[in-house]
Amino acid sequence: MILCDVNVLVNAAIEAAEHHRVCLDAVKAAVAGGEIVGSSAVIKAGMVRICTHPRVFNPPMATAQAFAFLAHLDLAGRAEAVEPGIRHWPLFRQFVTDFRLPGAGMMDAWYAALAIEHDAEWWTCDGGFAKYPGLRLRNLLTP
Repeated sequence: MILCDVNVLVNAAIEAAEHHRVCLDAVKAAVAGGEIVGSSAVIKAGMVRICTHPRVFNPPMATAQAFAFLAHLDLAGRAEAVEPGIRHWPLFRQFVTDFRLPGAGMMDAWYAALAIEHDAEWWTCDGGFAKYPGLRLRNLLTP
């Protein structure tokens, strides 16, 4: 199973995004190849929040278009709901404590714990995830 970071979904969805082609091609190839693509409500909400924000994209993506992109992704392949379970909170707490993460760094720890708990490969465009032990990581921007 793969689980995409918010930044991968944003880049895949927005044509004007810096890494659009890389992210869209990777997601399309995963779906076409029969990969199970994890579907997390928090990650999807983050994607909608960023894509539709007028200070991030001008013009912003229409809300209906953002939801349609996610629905297509869920329906196009083998989507599987991925939500926090019993192991998530202890992993999250350990990462926040061990790495002394400030407020802004906590969501990455939350995502890393989610991917680890579900043994998913975490796809991202962010190099900061390499520090999480046990995280199977694929940075789409590094060959």
